[in-house]
This record gives sequence, structure tokens and C-alpha cells, in this order.
Amino acid sequence: TSFCVKCPVGHYQNVTGKTECVPCPVGHYQDLTGKTECFQCLVGHYQNVTGKTVCLPCPVGHYQDKPGNYSCSPCRKGFYSK
Repeated sequence: TSFCVKCPVGHYQNVTGKTECVPCPVGHYQDLTGKTECFQCLVGHYQNVTGKTVCLPCPVGHYQDKPGNYSCSPCRKGFYSK
């Protein structure tokens, strides 16, 4: 091969000399090409599928108070979220 190809969005590679890119794990995303890491989903967001370019906001009535998670939790009795 005469050239190397950037990893596509939703993927990364942090080791030299590899033959393929790695999909971002759940709870993470990458919206740019050619990157060496993925970003954690922010508080209030989640991603439950690998290789994604965005995180999803928690649905109404649910919350997420830690970054990098793959799901949101329902609000307890006596609490709510919009």
C-alpha cells in the first residue's frame, strides 16, 4: 500500500502499525476522522451502541449523572426530569 487511511468517524486507533480501526465503545463517541481516542458521553447523555458519532440525550423522566455511560436511569418517585 502506498498510503494510510484515516479512521472513519465513530472509530479510533491508538496503536501504530495496525490494519484496522476500533469502533468507539458504548458510552463514547467520535465525530471526527483520524483520531486516537473517543470522547465520553457527557452527563445527561448516553450511547448504547459501539462506533457512534454522537451521544443521545436521556429521555424525559430519566437522568444520567456520570459521564461515559451507556444508559439512563428513571427518576425516582418524587423526582422528575424534562
